[in-house]
Amino acid sequence: MLNEHAAITSAELARRCQVTPQTMTSTVAKLEGRGLLIREPHPVHGTLVELRLTPRGRELFRLADARVTELDDHLAHGLTAAEVESLKGLLTRVADNAAGAGS
Repeated sequence: MLNEHAAITSAELARRCQVTPQTMTSTVAKLEGRGLLIREPHPVHGTLVELRLTPRGRELFRLADARVTELDDHLAHGLTAAEVESLKGLLTRVADNAAGAGS
């Protein structure tokens, strides 16, 4: 999410990641401590704080994304494109069911 959005608040990030604000606060603090993101005041709404990846954070994301692509390719080896799409659809439904299980 941080890579997809130039700037995002911690609350919005928590909603998009489907975690509690408290969990996100802890995660953001750890990422900030490692120099992977920075907090900056919103340019218009002074009470909001935006999160942005640092150059180091963007590079780590790039490396992780490449590794995930390698793993996806390895795990899907021997499957047809149609089978991969079917699997993705099924896993999306399972994830949606899991997200709704607590409600």
